[in-house]
Parts: sequence; C-alpha cells; structure tokens
Amino acid sequence: MKKVFASLLLLSGSIFAAELSGVLQDAYEPKKAVGGQPVRLRIFKGKVENSGAEAFTDAKGRYIFKGLNQDAAYSYIITVDHMGVPYFKGPFQFGEKTPALTAETISIYPVTIRLRDVAITESVYVELGRNDMLKVHHTFNIQNKGREAYTPMAPLSELITIPLPTGAFNVEFADSMQSLFEVDDKKPALVFRAPIYPTQGIGYPIKFTYTLPYSSKNLSFDFSSNAVKNAFNLFINDPRLKVVAKDLQRGPDLPYQGKMSQVYSGGPIAPSKTFFVEVKGLPRVEDNYRYGLWSGFGLVLALGLAFFLKKDRSKAMDREQLVEVALNSLVRIERDYAEKKCTESDYVYETARLRDYIFEIRRTRA
Repeated sequence: MKKVFASLLLLSGSIFAAELSGVLQDAYEPKKAVGGQPVRLRIFKGKVENSGAEAFTDAKGRYIFKGLNQDAAYSYIITVDHMGVPYFKGPFQFGEKTPALTAETISIYPVTIRLRDVAITESVYVELGRNDMLKVHHTFNIQNKGREAYTPMAPLSELITIPLPTGAFNVEFADSMQSLFEVDDKKPALVFRAPIYPTQGIGYPIKFTYTLPYSSKNLSFDFSSNAVKNAFNLFINDPRLKVVAKDLQRGPDLPYQGKMSQVYSGGPIAPSKTFFVEVKGLPRVEDNYRYGLWSGFGLVLALGLAFFLKKDRSKAMDREQLVEVALNSLVRIERDYAEKKCTESDYVYETARLRDYIFEIRRTRA
C-alpha cells in the first residue's frame, strides 16, 4: 500500500512539473531586452480554454511559467500586448520526455497611432444586377511601410474607415475577416480595428462585398480614406453607364463574366482627400414598366386585329398593315437600343415578342 501511495505521489508531482520559457527583444536591436513586460499564458484542455497565468519579463527580457500540466490533453499559447499591439506564440504541448520548452523569441516593434506609413491598394468591382440592385466587391491590400507597428486601440489613434453607401446591406467578408472591423452605423462606415505590423512589401489582403439598392439613375460612391491610396482601380460591368471620376483615368474595357466592363485607374490619392465617383444612367425597374406598357398596348392591338382578321380573312390589306405596324415598332426598339434608351433585357424581350406577333399575323394567311 505504501508503494502504491508513493507511486501516485510521484506521478502527481511530475505531471505538473513542466516549464515554458522565452524572451522578448526589440525588433531592431536584438541585444536590447524588453523588461517589465506582462506576458500571459492561455491554457487549453482540448479545445476549451479553462485557465491562464501571467508573468513579467526580467531585465534581460526573459519570462518563465512553471508547474504546467505535462499531459498531452493540455496546450498553451503565449500572448503579449505591447501598447495595444498583440503578439502570439504557440500552441505548445509537452511530451513525456520534454518537460521543458523554450518559445521562439518575440520581437517587439515600437508603436505608432498615426497612419503616415500605411498605404492601401484598392480595387472595386460594381456588378449591375436586377431589380435596381448593385453588388459591390471590395479588395484591399494594406501595407505598413514604416518601422513602427500601428495600433487602432489608443484613444487618439487615427482610424482607417471605409465609407458605406446609405442603404447598403448584406456585408460579407472573405476568410473570416469580419472580426477585424467594427460597423459605424452613424456614418455609415466600416472601421478597421486590427494592428498593422511592418509588412516589408507583403501586405494584408482584405475582401468584402455588399448589396446596394438604388432609387435613381445616378448614384454617388464615397471612396475617401484616412490612409493614402497608392493605387485605386474601378470596374463596372456595363460599358453603357457613364462614370464621373476626376481622379481616375479610363482604360480599355475588359471582358468579365461574359460582359465587357469599364476600367478606371488612379493614384496615389492623398489621405483625407474627398474622393467621390458618380455612376450615371443606371437602369430602373420602372423603365421595364414603361416599355412593358407600350408593348402591352401593342399586344392588345395585335390580338384585336388578329381576332378581326380571323373573322374576315378577305381583308388582306389589313393584315399587311398590321405587319407594317409591327415592323415599324421593331425598328423603333432597335433604334432605342442603339441609342441606349432601353436595357439589353428589354431589347431582347420586346424584339422577340414582336417577331412572334409578325409570325402569327402572317400565319393567318394560310
């Protein structure tokens, strides 16, 4: 019995004897330690975080956590928050023969609340849909070209805001990036709330989309930003629309998803510069009603005349006149489409219907 108790005591003593240590140093002066910095240890059992611990670095930037559970079910993540900029290392797991682990050295950057070294490359694709709706696709690449890590968490931090048009909804982010943003419903705008480390040309890619209803033929977009835009590209999937953007130059149209898209480019665009783009000539649902009402009147007229002709087939002249009316209507729609007075969907629908009328009228001769 004494041997069993001694074995259990030895086991309980060894399973909580693991150690995890590491060092914090200056990112640009490796020999310069970061002393007095709090370091937090997050402790997980399986996928559940069930506890934590905290230590402080000494004069040489070293920290150590002792008495950790060596069981394979436990894992550990080291976190450091230096002036609003977080750093992470891990997860770490101990093995039966590895009771002590040393984390990779964490390099700490100096911190700034300014956006002077942050630059954005932005592309926007405006997709014309149906029922007075647009789908707008944003792609950003954010770079920090300076030596300091930028934090948005300080009370006086300059913030990257992305204006949203009034009425925009169904904002969707790619790759679970929604946690990097807050929504300012008053402006409305998206506010970037993540630190930006010196990227050395790599950058942070961000993608999101939103749906935008519109109620007039002209729509204005605000693409202003507190950070410089090194380059800005705009794509619109309808070459018939007019785009007013004094800061952009139009390039050659490019094919996209079976349609030709207008392409505009510009940059650099200074931070806080008012940067608006206006899109004119958007198709409206009411345009379909106007053409539908006109064609509906023609349909009633055609059916009435067709009924009359069936009763009196001797009136061949009336049939020819009806064909002539339909052909003239077809010519008018062809002209309206060429002059961009009707949408492509209206053009296809109305011309097909008129050709059916002509076929039916001529078929009654037989």
